[in-house]
Amino acid sequence: MTNFNDTPYVVAPPGSPDKFRLIQDELFVWRNPPLWCGMLVKSRADLPEGSATYTAITDTLSVIIKAPFYFAVSVAPNFHAARMAACVHDWLYGNAEALAKAWGCSTDDVLRLADHWFLAQMRGNGFALAVTYYLGVRVFGAAFHKLFGKSEKRAASTGEGQSDQTKEDTHHA
Repeated sequence: MTNFNDTPYVVAPPGSPDKFRLIQDELFVWRNPPLWCGMLVKSRADLPEGSATYTAITDTLSVIIKAPFYFAVSVAPNFHAARMAACVHDWLYGNAEALAKAWGCSTDDVLRLADHWFLAQMRGNGFALAVTYYLGVRVFGAAFHKLFGKSEKRAASTGEGQSDQTKEDTHHA
């Protein structure tokens, strides 16, 4: 898992799609995930923002998130130890439909995996409120996703639908 002390993100400039911006591509690795997670991610899914894979030999689930990617600890206080967990969680939520299609499962399955990975990442970072934050995303995350989705956020993160000036501001922030 990414060490939260080596966080490759910055505070996003005003007008950005979210609070933080990943400034370099980042590999997230979850070692020894629950068996159901490995079974869910049975095939590789190449997406515009990165890829998600499961390797049975080493029992690792991994995702590469391409910069710039915008993310936040949305409703809860923005504790440093939860931010990189929020990054991988937001990426999985933002790509839930595409991942579900690639993996042959439901969007709810992908959201559940995202929530469990969020918890594992926070625990790995020693975050004392990990279970509280996990319960928040478990209870409210799927409902929020269904109501508002993340497709607009993903488009903004990749520059789709932005003017050339907005893209230029984003890259030089």
